[in-house]
Amino acid sequence: MLVNKLRTKMKLTNLLQGKYVSFPKLSFNSLYNNFSKKYIHQNDNKKSPVDFQDDKVSMMFSLADNKIGLLCEALEVLKKNNINLSYINSKPSKFYSNASKHIDFFIDFEKPKDEELKTAIEELKNHTETLELIESNEIPWFPKMLDDINLIGKTTMVAGDKGLESDHPGFNDKEYRDRRNEIAEISKNILLGQPYPKIHYTEKEVGVWTKMWDLLRPLHKKHACHEFNDNFNVFINEVNFRRKEVPQMGDINEFLQKRTGAIYRPVDGLLSQREFLNSLAFNVFSSTQYLRHHSKPLYTPEPDIVHEFLGHAPMFANKDFCDFSQEIGLASLGASDEEIAKLGTIYWFTIEFGVCIEDGQRKIYGGGILSSPSEIEWAMSDKPTMHEFDIERIANFPYNITEIQKNYFLATSLKKMKEEVRRYADKIKRPFNASYNVDTKTIIIDRKVNFKK
Repeated sequence: MLVNKLRTKMKLTNLLQGKYVSFPKLSFNSLYNNFSKKYIHQNDNKKSPVDFQDDKVSMMFSLADNKIGLLCEALEVLKKNNINLSYINSKPSKFYSNASKHIDFFIDFEKPKDEELKTAIEELKNHTETLELIESNEIPWFPKMLDDINLIGKTTMVAGDKGLESDHPGFNDKEYRDRRNEIAEISKNILLGQPYPKIHYTEKEVGVWTKMWDLLRPLHKKHACHEFNDNFNVFINEVNFRRKEVPQMGDINEFLQKRTGAIYRPVDGLLSQREFLNSLAFNVFSSTQYLRHHSKPLYTPEPDIVHEFLGHAPMFANKDFCDFSQEIGLASLGASDEEIAKLGTIYWFTIEFGVCIEDGQRKIYGGGILSSPSEIEWAMSDKPTMHEFDIERIANFPYNITEIQKNYFLATSLKKMKEEVRRYADKIKRPFNASYNVDTKTIIIDRKVNFKK
């Protein structure tokens, strides 16, 4: 639940209808592969997340690939100066000409003596086009094991009625504010791994859920992607997903963990963008448990149970989609504030407001759309602008969080979508290499990092 969604206003009047367009087919098999495979690894070794070497040096250099033997020469320089490589990776440089293409190499090595390192750098300059040492600067804290998620949001979260602004439908309703605080207090005290206490929703809250169910379900069946609709039916059959009963997060969480490993974590308010994305690295989706105000069930200035369950939950029962979400989270660990903002934008235009192609027709998979009747009708009309899926453009694309979306990004080629997202993830610079241990649910980093105070 990104803090950017705080002001999202789903104005659900004047539902729009329009023409449908035809695009090439897109399926969800690509989502896991799309966002760079360099972060997740099936690791059978029971390593601690702090199994790293203290003294490591990272370097990037580029070679012209039309000159035979250059890499051997560069490696010989390293060997001669007693530099012991522990990691090497290569990829085409983003800077090249028709006459001379270049290959970028990223290497890690145990820190040698200062004089040996200085000599190696000077000699390497004679064999490389560019050379740069990547320093281990201080980086923002990030969780390295699942239990660390319990620390997220304890100091920055906007909780309970403190999050209500004057234009919130429940701002002047003391009963509603007290109820939100009651649910927020329950959520705040829940730790991952503990049973989730049952919340007994009131008649008004159930009425809001039933109202939105009746409005959304016909639109889902018509416009949602088949992964969403198939999983919604599974939720009805295997989870307590009912029209006249608000589901319990504990029931959904238990089902998702068995099916895809996803975890719904109850929180008492809105997280920062970094905290939300960092949680996704562990397949943890942060969610409040309260509902929008009963006086305006078609409008909410923030995510609520309707948004999180009727909009998002069925998609997290799809492994490809779930893994794609986790890839975004893994890319956010230790990333700069600038990269966090860009990853948040990618999240916005995919997991929140994503559209796809299915059997030549435009379909919806984003929870921000699927939880809003007006946004569904708008997204399926000819009113908004449909852009080609270009990950660089998406990451830097401005969007308005206070009104219905005017722009969506739709991939017309699975291969292109895969290449675009992988290329973007590969260019994020971090002073460490990280992998995810699926068995122990820990982040393995390969060197000591300095966290900002």
